[in-house]
Amino acid sequence: MVFTILAPSGIYRIITRQLILASFPLWGASHGYDTPTARNLFIDMVQNQSNQYLQWALLQLAKWEGSETSVPINRMHGAKDKAFPLQDLQNIDNLLPQGDHFLVWKEAVIVSRWIIEILQHKAHENLD
Repeated sequence: MVFTILAPSGIYRIITRQLILASFPLWGASHGYDTPTARNLFIDMVQNQSNQYLQWALLQLAKWEGSETSVPINRMHGAKDKAFPLQDLQNIDNLLPQGDHFLVWKEAVIVSRWIIEILQHKAHENLD
């Protein structure tokens, strides 16, 4: 995964809000921010974060190894997500072929329906 090189190399330290925003026109559309509304939302989110937070978040992604849990987890992922490519992930329960990194926002109806189905199924299981 691309994030794994950030910690040992220290590259995360040079990633700033200004760099993200300046480079965004080069990669934004190919990463799912392909409408004016999506682009504006991303820009707004980045502008409202400090450089310290953005660097901390990148470092956490670089160090994250996942964890075991006894709690059931349902994973939905977009096949077109370039930030977290499918080949780097395991145990995807619901793969959306058209989904990209902005899946939750762009496919909110599908995501909401899937969550409702899971909750209804769990509720039904508890009644049995």
